Amino acid sequence: MKAKKISALILAVLCTALAGCTYSNEDTPVIYTPPSETVSAATETEAPEQTVGEAVTGNTLMENASPQTSALEFFVYDGENSKLWYLFNNSQEKEILKAIAAVPAEKAEDWSPELFTAPAYGFEIGDTDGWSLEAVWSNGYWITQDGEAYRFDYDFGTFLDKYDWSDERVFSAAAMLPCAHIICRDGDKWYADRLSPPYTYIDEEAPDYISAELVGQTEDTITVKYTNSGSEEWMYGLHFSLDVLLNGEWYSVPTITGNWGFNDIGLILMPEQPREEVYDLSRYGELPPGQYRVSANGCTVEFTTLLISYN
Repeated sequence: MKAKKISALILAVLCTALAGCTYSNEDTPVIYTPPSETVSAATETEAPEQTVGEAVTGNTLMENASPQTSALEFFVYDGENSKLWYLFNNSQEKEILKAIAAVPAEKAEDWSPELFTAPAYGFEIGDTDGWSLEAVWSNGYWITQDGEAYRFDYDFGTFLDKYDWSDERVFSAAAMLPCAHIICRDGDKWYADRLSPPYTYIDEEAPDYISAELVGQTEDTITVKYTNSGSEEWMYGLHFSLDVLLNGEWYSVPTITGNWGFNDIGLILMPEQPREEVYDLSRYGELPPGQYRVSANGCTVEFTTLLISYN
């Protein structure tokens, strides 16, 4: 009799514990999910079921997307401008991912950047590892951030009127799309008509007494020496951009996919005390041979490069 009471007590405790282990709602994020039980976006969006012997339909191209932790960015390129909208509605993000996952996608070996054309649609969202997941669609091809191409047939224009987009932004050129580093170059060739004008920081111009010169170059870095020939100290930062010279015009070089940023700090350059700064170019991936320049702190330094791969 005593043993039966103990067994009943243990069973009651187990039932109570299991009842409080999970909580989920379609419109709210999961409060807690053990790392070993993380659910991918493909599972949450309920990709089409398959039966034995049935042809595979749908795809897993966005299966690592994490709508619970990030907004969805949607881009539209009309041949002249790139427009960007944000979606902060968790349920609608999942609905879009479900629609994308339901489309058959076949690996395409014939794609090249030459086939890119308007209209084009881009997507960017955080993934389950906390990084960015990017893709762009054009001319019947879905292009991943790794440069893989898939045949993909869908009318993405219908997304504009169906969901609660906000914070519209307009940019010039296709280079503002996700995967721009893939669609804006083809081997040793840059597509100048897809690139953006050089990026300049607001109200940034170095005083006349500040000079910058190239003093070192490796496969993945540029070293610039700043000299202050004036009588006042000069404050500068670590941010920089890269431009390429094409047909006598400078264009901004798009970065490869990644969570890129700069330490937002101020450095002081005292008079007659030169200082060198090393700029890591790995964020731009492989650079075709050509004339380039680093723009930083209102100064520009030009250099040439051969085709090199940054790993």
